[in-house]
Amino acid sequence: MSEPADQARPADDDMTRLSGWDSLLDDLFGLNVRALRTVGVAIARPSRVFSGARDRDWLDRYTPSLRLVFTLMTATVVLRFFWGGDQSSLMASIESYIASVPPDQLPLADPGEVAQQLLNRFFVLLPFTYFGCHFVTSLFVRVWGKGTPAPVRIRLYFAALLPALAVGLLLTVPYGLVPVEWLDAVTLVNAMLAPMIYAATVFAGLAPVFRAGARAWRAVLFAMVAVLTDLMVSFLTFLLAYIWLYV
Repeated sequence: MSEPADQARPADDDMTRLSGWDSLLDDLFGLNVRALRTVGVAIARPSRVFSGARDRDWLDRYTPSLRLVFTLMTATVVLRFFWGGDQSSLMASIESYIASVPPDQLPLADPGEVAQQLLNRFFVLLPFTYFGCHFVTSLFVRVWGKGTPAPVRIRLYFAALLPALAVGLLLTVPYGLVPVEWLDAVTLVNAMLAPMIYAATVFAGLAPVFRAGARAWRAVLFAMVAVLTDLMVSFLTFLLAYIWLYV
């Protein structure tokens, strides 16, 4: 039996069913308002994101920290043309290193091509080595309070990484503009800034759980462990990228 003539079927382009700005941002950038808000709160009020990490559904307010960390790392790689392009100080530094290697030990005849291939492989590997190394570390860091289960410890650990990653993402633009002779100085400044952000995030994030003294040593310990893991990430990524050149 046919449908009544006056019963309208929903049109495919029905403008009354728009999903809003949140979905539009997701269409454009693979992010949404909740994700951006989560990063902002992790910077300004980390204790709120830490509280969300202890809730099964992140209080229906925040984006899971593991997902955000991987997204931020991927965004850093996508923006490589700011800080790791062909004319960047990083590329010049790698070319200088490759030039010191005997030509018969290089997989390609052109040292410039070797440097480019090495950097390309580094960027491919970086999100995975970063995520993998920090995930392993998160299993052993126990500064969150007695009785905190492993899944929550992992959530909290990655939530504590968010502010430093967000600041690092913003610094990719000026980092790519510095001359090569300033590269070591800028790298040193960034190396000093990262532990400060890590410690401040954990110190503020644990405010509802511990007094200031108990938070202080936990913040310092976390910062030390996170920085050491960052160094491991850099070393491992370059090592794997170099091995990849010869495979």
